Amino acid sequence: MAKNRRRPPTYELDINSLVDQFWDERSISRLHYIHLIERMPRDAIPANLRLLPDQSCLSPKLWYEDQDYTCCDCGEACVWTARQQQWWHEVAKGTIYSEAKRCPKCRAIVKEKHGGTPRRSHQDRQN
Repeated sequence: MAKNRRRPPTYELDINSLVDQFWDERSISRLHYIHLIERMPRDAIPANLRLLPDQSCLSPKLWYEDQDYTCCDCGEACVWTARQQQWWHEVAKGTIYSEAKRCPKCRAIVKEKHGGTPRRSHQDRQN
């Protein structure tokens, strides 16, 4: 069973302030953004389209919601919180297709195995 989790704050749905803060004309038309954001769940965190990587050919991620997942190593039921997703996509610039797959304990074990150094791509290892 998933752990009890703290819900993100609910946002008063002031469409104009959301558009001013988070909308980016490179990703989606203003009218389409308004149309979609009106359907945002009350407990979701709006995504800042200005901070997301360029997604010109993709439909943008407009909000974050808690996602349940099962750790691929230990099988524990976990939650990838909306705040964690917001950090991953907007600060760490993770791809919009990525999802959590390891619990924090297993992630720490894997990180310890490779000495805390980040993994390198094939191209980086060739240099």
